[in-house]
Amino acid sequence: MFDTLKAIIKKFPSMINALLKVKTVLFIVSKEEYLSFIFLMAKQIKHQ
Repeated sequence: MFDTLKAIIKKFPSMINALLKVKTVLFIVSKEEYLSFIFLMAKQIKHQ
C-alpha cells in the first residue's frame, strides 16, 4: 500500500496537495475512513 502511495505522490503531487487542503474538512471523519478513502482513490488511479 505504501509503495502505491509513494507512486501517487511522485506522479500526482497536485492531487496530494489538494487532498492535504481538504484534510482539515475531512478531519471530522475518522482516520480509518480517511485512509480507506485515499486507498480507494489509489486503486481507481491504478485502474485508469
